[in-house]
Amino acid sequence: AQEHTCGSQGCGQHGVCANSKCYCDPGWEGDHCGVQSKCKNNCNGRGACQRGKCFCNVGFTGDYCEKFLQDNSCPKNCSGRGVCQYGRCMCAEGHSGPDCSVIVMQEKCRKHPTSKHLCEGRGS
Repeated sequence: AQEHTCGSQGCGQHGVCANSKCYCDPGWEGDHCGVQSKCKNNCNGRGACQRGKCFCNVGFTGDYCEKFLQDNSCPKNCSGRGVCQYGRCMCAEGHSGPDCSVIVMQEKCRKHPTSKHLCEGRGS
């Protein structure tokens, strides 16, 4: 078995050692994961603080995740084929992709008398 050493302190209770390096849990940093990351207002509970910088959850922005993303902040405004919610496109039926620009082929199915579906083309 390969030995993973991170010194006599190890990585404490807030990280794991791999290839002689500590990988800290979110909110912790330092050579041995013993220093709690400091971000203003702890990123307002809307993101993770790493090395003093906030990485915001989906739907939030700003240096400290203090701002809600505006509805018009979606890529290409969802190409007019979806609704923007929290910075992500919710695509209309038949459309997909981060900006709803991908057309999804829909299968045409008809009910079989034994209540199973038969599809023209592919699908189930």
